[in-house]
Amino acid sequence: MAGRTDHAYFKSIKSFVKGKGIEDKVHFLGFVNTEGLINLYKGAEVLMMPSLTEGCPVTLIEAMSCGTSVVGSGRGGIPEVGADAIQIVQDPHDLSGWISAIKSILNSPEKRAKLSKRSVERSRNFDWDQAAVETSKCYKRFDTSHK
Repeated sequence: MAGRTDHAYFKSIKSFVKGKGIEDKVHFLGFVNTEGLINLYKGAEVLMMPSLTEGCPVTLIEAMSCGTSVVGSGRGGIPEVGADAIQIVQDPHDLSGWISAIKSILNSPEKRAKLSKRSVERSRNFDWDQAAVETSKCYKRFDTSHK
C-alpha cells in the first residue's frame, strides 16, 4: 500500500492488517515517487479501486496508462473514466463481487491482456494539457467581466 500515512484511513487499515495477523503479506510503503509508482503499477496484476466516492479518479488513469488491469466500484467517476477498459463491481461493499472480479482477471491471462490493452488505449483520452485547455474554455464561457 502506497500513499500518505498521516490520516485516519491509513491507521484503520494498518490496525485491520495487524488484527488479522497478516503484517508479513501487506507492505506499507508510504510516499512513493513517480518512478516508483510507475513500477508498482506495472508490476501489479490488478489494481482494486473500491471507492465509495470518486470525482476524477487520477489513480485509475495512472494505473490504466501503465497497462494495469483494474477492478473498480460502480461509484463516482470510476465507471465513466474506466468505461469498458476496467471491470466494475457495482456495490463497493460486495465482497463476493470483488473476489469474483479479481479471480476472473488473475485466472485468465487473456482477459488480463485484453483489459491491459484497453486500459492503455482509454488512458490516452486523459491528458493534463488538454484538461487545462478545456477548463480554460469553461472559465471563459462563464466569465462575465469581459461582456
